[in-house]
Amino acid sequence: MNVIESLIESTTPVLVRRVLTGCFNTVVQSRGWGLASTLKPPSSRHEAVPGAGSLVGRNAKELAGLARSDNLLAASVGIAAINSALDTTGLPLKELNARELLVSKGKGGVLGMIGHFPFVEKVRHLFSDTLVFELDPQKGDLPAEDIKKQLKQADVVAITATSLINHTFDEIIKSCRKGSYRVLLGPSTPVTAELFNFGIDAVSGSIVTDADIFLPMVSEGTPFRKLAGISHVTLLKEDMN
Repeated sequence: MNVIESLIESTTPVLVRRVLTGCFNTVVQSRGWGLASTLKPPSSRHEAVPGAGSLVGRNAKELAGLARSDNLLAASVGIAAINSALDTTGLPLKELNARELLVSKGKGGVLGMIGHFPFVEKVRHLFSDTLVFELDPQKGDLPAEDIKKQLKQADVVAITATSLINHTFDEIIKSCRKGSYRVLLGPSTPVTAELFNFGIDAVSGSIVTDADIFLPMVSEGTPFRKLAGISHVTLLKEDMN
């Protein structure tokens, strides 16, 4: 069973009360508020989310099934639905910045980043080398197709959780060197120990703490890094033993 099927299978069929697809972030409300990055199909393809207009009132497990879709917008809703149904009660969550975790686990070694995270320039000098892989490379980045042949150099790996939406996660994990430390991070990250069964050592995601602040910002086009009303949390595999 791959990671998407496992996440769908473990999703509780709680009632979906709200679905919002903003230009940067997608939100589903069921047990709680689930967040995901909004990925969109190419501009030449105007693909709707299947069942759009009638998603509220279904259950989170049904919507989680959209995570299988090759329609990126639908898959964004699917991951948000998975995140909305998670019960984080009792988990040993830490208010730990993913950037600090990567530095503490790999300082002086090679950092691999799947996705050009905003903090890359702030930490680059702390590593012997930094390999940034991007679908749309910026200056100094490597193309995503180089992951298979170069990611094995990395001692610590930061993996964007949008890899769950675009279905590249499984191939990325296969490309990591055995013994490397892998962190899944970003707004789409499911805060669940389920991911530890798939080669992840830490998950760094977000939990909505004040929907009254958070929702207007999402609906009015606020990028994730500027959102308020959320708490950034990290769950470590080592704390689950």
